[in-house]
Amino acid sequence: RGKEHMLKIYHETKEYVLNKFRPEYVLDGYDEKTDTYYDYSDAFDIIAMNCPYGEMAHKYHKIEYLCQKNVLLTYGLYAFLSLNYHAKHIFPRLEFSLLWKCFLDTDFSLADCKKTSIYHGKNAMVIGYSKMDALAKCEKKERTRKRIIISPHHTINHPSLPLSNFMAYHNLILELPDIFPDVDFIFRPHPLLFTNLINMGFWTEEKVNEYIKTLEDKGVLYSHGGDYFDLFLNSDAIIHDCGSYITEWLFTGKPCCFVAKDDSIFNFFAPLGLECIKHYTVAYTREQIIQFIENVIAGKNTKSYIDDDILKEMVFKNYPNTSQKIVDYLSFR
Repeated sequence: RGKEHMLKIYHETKEYVLNKFRPEYVLDGYDEKTDTYYDYSDAFDIIAMNCPYGEMAHKYHKIEYLCQKNVLLTYGLYAFLSLNYHAKHIFPRLEFSLLWKCFLDTDFSLADCKKTSIYHGKNAMVIGYSKMDALAKCEKKERTRKRIIISPHHTINHPSLPLSNFMAYHNLILELPDIFPDVDFIFRPHPLLFTNLINMGFWTEEKVNEYIKTLEDKGVLYSHGGDYFDLFLNSDAIIHDCGSYITEWLFTGKPCCFVAKDDSIFNFFAPLGLECIKHYTVAYTREQIIQFIENVIAGKNTKSYIDDDILKEMVFKNYPNTSQKIVDYLSFR
């Protein structure tokens, strides 16, 4: 998605990792001054991947390259498989079947993997969704005002995954602080939203900066970079059209409004997503979004609890110790 975007993500990720781990445990695989990538694949016994897209990675970071090394190559999902995108566009890829082991989130995903992957899912296993383990470590803070997250997806021009409604509702987002002055709004867009708006010619960089400034001037917190689990725990509701949040938000047990153009979007949902969406409010119009916020303020039931024991067992599998389960599995190999 361009050198500028690559460097931005590189700097943010490097800062995050260095803050999380001691510098002596971190190897920098890139020299920005000389634009040089370093191959450390021979220095490791296990390499954990979270990007299955070879065309988006440097040669040294591609599954096709790393699977030829003397390492155990694993893949952990970067998102809950709430949508059928993985089954249609990732599981069938050669890279996926070249992995030594793929750790899946639910039995729904394993069934899709067996149907569509070249290796028929023989390298996959259901262990849970390790990403959400961090939520259990967050601390709840005392608040006196309602707090609502607004999180638009990046797929503004994506026929195979037409989730985003940002172009239809970007003005409403600016109006919400005026309509609900007693609510704290947090704007947490997908990291690629503004990049795609600029690269696809919908907005200029100047317009993006102007939009962010207008939000902040209205008292909206612009959240970007790093994880979002503290936001999840310390908010009262979310309004979004993102794929992974369809399942991830269930862990909070709080109200959710999923924004949709029309019912055709559900043709892109996987079985997991179709089960999860039953526990949310679906909004098709500006008025329905506003009504959802009014219900949250009034404390009215907005369906975000989980009363489906089977779904709960699948989604919360091994939570909040999924990461430890993966480590335990690897330690016995």
